[in-house]
Order: sequence, then structure tokens, then C-alpha cells
Amino acid sequence: CNAGSQCQSNSCNSGACGPPSCLVTFTPSAVASAATTTFSAPACGAGTYSCTGNLGSGSINGSIQMNPIATQTCTVTGATGTGNATITVTPGPIQNFQEVAP
Repeated sequence: CNAGSQCQSNSCNSGACGPPSCLVTFTPSAVASAATTTFSAPACGAGTYSCTGNLGSGSINGSIQMNPIATQTCTVTGATGTGNATITVTPGPIQNFQEVAP
């Protein structure tokens, strides 16, 4: 990456492009199915998000609580740019397990 190129989030390791303008995170970044995680995009300004799974889409300005049921990626388009983050969902315990006689 050089000063004359157009930089995208996290595309430059040399530091010439500076930090991404729209950093997006999930905290924690891995949860059990339907557990709560915080989706944050504080540097993006007011904008919209779109996720590949049950979290859907909506408005964001800072952070929101979410309850994912599957691993998915969410993209934020805000006033300062675009960024994305992935939430990893780990399988929960099997519920209502019943033994079946052979």
C-alpha cells in the first residue's frame, strides 16, 4: 500500500494507510447459541448494519446487544466508512435428550 492508493479497512500492514475508519467488533466474539453479545461500531458514526444470519439488519449508532443463533458476519455502513465483524456461535448443550430403546 502506498500514499497514492485507495485503502480499505485492515488492508495495509505498513501503517501507511492508518487505522480503519470504521472498526466493528463483537464482544465477546464467540458465544453459545442465543447468548448475548455486544455489537459495536463507535467510530463508524450513525449508520446501518446488515448480517448474514438471524441478526438481520437495522440502524446502529455506537453499540447494540444481539443474540445470534448461528455464526455470521455483520457489515456496518456508517458516516466514516464500512466495516465488518464475525460472531462465532458455538453449539449449546443438547436439550430434551431421551434415550431410545433398541
